[in-house]
Amino acid sequence: MLKKPHSIEGLADVSTSIGIAKDWERAFGSGLPARSQNRPPGQEGDLAIFCVSYDCHKVRDDQAFRTALEEAGGVRLLDSLWLISLDWTAVELRDAVMVHLDSDESLVVLELDPSKSWATARAREEGTEWLRQNIP
Repeated sequence: MLKKPHSIEGLADVSTSIGIAKDWERAFGSGLPARSQNRPPGQEGDLAIFCVSYDCHKVRDDQAFRTALEEAGGVRLLDSLWLISLDWTAVELRDAVMVHLDSDESLVVLELDPSKSWATARAREEGTEWLRQNIP
């Protein structure tokens, strides 16, 4: 489950402002938030489609990371490339996912434009089907 970490200290690229601390409590205190307070004007309440990719630089068990994304409705398109639709910003999703990765692992969260085209080759069928349903 994507939720508030025990401590946000030491997370790479995470702001330490008091506003972010309140966002953590709102967003991750009880699972997924109902809606983001930080979506750009005109997009509040809209679901955003994200591509989440990570690199594990050491051999490790990433089951907690995979479980968190699966429970939030994410699907794998490739081994370390996920698709998910949430009412969050890319920064909120990045911060939630970071708690499930080691400090030496790399992560990218990209918001996809549902009006653009896409193509796959030899990708996971469940991920390709998710794309068909969410980005026709």
